[in-house]
Amino acid sequence: MNEPAEPVESVNTFFANAAGTIYGVLAVATVIAAEGTRQETTGKVLGASVITMVLYWLAHA
Repeated sequence: MNEPAEPVESVNTFFANAAGTIYGVLAVATVIAAEGTRQETTGKVLGASVITMVLYWLAHA
């Protein structure tokens, strides 16, 4: 019999992780764009991005 190469459950997990990754990239890109308009240093932009990622991680944990 033909069995699927991957169970449906693992495919759904992949798409759930992909959605989270895309959401995170968009959130960080927004922070970079907002901080970039203020002519902030690279360190400040990186710091703001890290804080944003940690807050999103905590909110979704």
